[in-house]
Amino acid sequence: VAIYNPLLYSVSMSPRVYVPLIVASYVGGILHASVHTVATFSLSFCASNEIRHVFCDIPPLLAISCSDTHTNQLLLSYFVGSIEISTILIVLVSYGFIVLAILRMRSAEGRRKVFSTCGSHLTGVSVFHGTVLFMYVRPSSSYAFDHDMIVSIFYTIVIPML
Repeated sequence: VAIYNPLLYSVSMSPRVYVPLIVASYVGGILHASVHTVATFSLSFCASNEIRHVFCDIPPLLAISCSDTHTNQLLLSYFVGSIEISTILIVLVSYGFIVLAILRMRSAEGRRKVFSTCGSHLTGVSVFHGTVLFMYVRPSSSYAFDHDMIVSIFYTIVIPML
């Protein structure tokens, strides 16, 4: 709607539409964080309590635990995988509608502007989701702290700056 008919955007994105979206985002985030927090409380840590990472993230925390982290890793893969799949599907469907709207445009200059804007946005979204999937949806045996720190800096600092 924002690209094809921008004048209708403020009408279609009324508080009745966006407030439930905001509430669902907060509830989903709180649920996701609560599950991992409760699961982390069941872990025991025997040796060093120093996490070699930029911030206290779940995979490095699981790596320093001396108890069985299989359940935690399954929860992490399940939740992050579910969130990523649903988010990627929403983005792809949205871009499908955007491409259809672009193809209906009469102005070649307008098409070029919208494609360049959407192309850069889609690149940022792809890089972000790619790094998140790389970090969280993989076996714990493939964790490499130095490499993971660079990837986590990339998706927490570099991508938001784009």
